[in-house]
Amino acid sequence: MELHAREFACGDASTFQGSERDIIFISMVADPENCHPLSGNAAEQRFNVAASRARDRMYLIRSVTLDHLSQKDVRRTLLEYFSKP
Repeated sequence: MELHAREFACGDASTFQGSERDIIFISMVADPENCHPLSGNAAEQRFNVAASRARDRMYLIRSVTLDHLSQKDVRRTLLEYFSKP
């Protein structure tokens, strides 16, 4: 099966702790009208693990903009990173 041959895997950040993939897709899909801030060490660690697993490319799929996220939200930091060319 091609998915197996390509080592395709789906999971949260803890699934990929200690491993890398050529390509990582990160989902940041949330209700823009009801987007509660994610903050604190646990949230920072989760996003750090997710963002540091890609060897070649990382894609961000999102439904929120910077306007929806508070300054303290760790998702904002990731979105700001992706917004810079």
